[in-house]
Amino acid sequence: MSLPGIERWGVGIHQKSVTRSLAAWGVEDARITNDSSAIHAAEMVGYISSYYVPGPGYRGPLEVEAALERQRRESIERIVASLERYTGLNYGTNVERWTEWAEERKSSEPDGAANRSQPIRAETNRTSVTAVSDR
Repeated sequence: MSLPGIERWGVGIHQKSVTRSLAAWGVEDARITNDSSAIHAAEMVGYISSYYVPGPGYRGPLEVEAALERQRRESIERIVASLERYTGLNYGTNVERWTEWAEERKSSEPDGAANRSQPIRAETNRTSVTAVSDR
């Protein structure tokens, strides 16, 4: 196996782990019961959309990357469906609109409790942009 092949294999192992995380967040963050959990879910739509997106320097086997991107889309869609039910808004998978909504809601919270809703996950690849489209 060549060095690029070994690197792709190693990245593939990591991408499988990322896929499992995305699946768990899709279930967990779709459970919206109040404004605080809705704000967190809206923030997670943006977070998930940029979390370890395959690209230059982060390439795994094609089938692993396809599964990762499929799970990313499914998790975002699941959270968005819950957000839309809870809020009555129809923003689809538009990350910017959900982020703006979350920021507006956080600023209106009297005790700032919603500011604690975003997890601290340093491994986010914020320079990547996913192909999740606006609906």
